[in-house]
Amino acid sequence: MFIIIISDAGFFLETTGTDAPNQNGLAERPNRTLAIMVWCMLHAAGLSPLYWTYALMHAVYVYNRRQHSAIAKTPYEAYCGQMPDLSALRIFGCRIF
Repeated sequence: MFIIIISDAGFFLETTGTDAPNQNGLAERPNRTLAIMVWCMLHAAGLSPLYWTYALMHAVYVYNRRQHSAIAKTPYEAYCGQMPDLSALRIFGCRIF
């Protein structure tokens, strides 16, 4: 049933080995990019890895609001149809009083 659904949608199912992300580089590259962003945010903020979930949410927020060369706009703009509002964007780890 699943194979029929994806083939009707125009996709091709190509399985990979377990624990082998190197076999699926196209899908794994964004994960690597986000991981690097998270590590940098945690290091710059002086926070421990306990805060990685918050850093990941912030990294995804920033990642979706930056220019993408393949579509010549931000992913947010491509999805929502309008420019993102960056007025609430803050440096990760800053304190707002």
